[in-house]
Amino acid sequence: MNSPDSYREVKTYKTLKMSKFTKVFENSYNELMHKVTWPSWPELQQSTIVVLIGFLIITLILFAMDGAAEFVFETFYGLFK
Repeated sequence: MNSPDSYREVKTYKTLKMSKFTKVFENSYNELMHKVTWPSWPELQQSTIVVLIGFLIITLILFAMDGAAEFVFETFYGLFK
């Protein structure tokens, strides 16, 4: 269907387009409400704690690496003063 010629074809074409558009929202709503398993409050708290601990560990590792790099570079550049 390249380009609609008559009024009936235009109306059918627009109806099909709108039907597809609304179908996407219907499917999204259906999936969110009936197919997705949402975590319980204790599971959500536990996951949040795991993420925060992981974040802190990675932050400490990066802080240590930054301090070590600073020490190495200051020592290296201090040799040439």
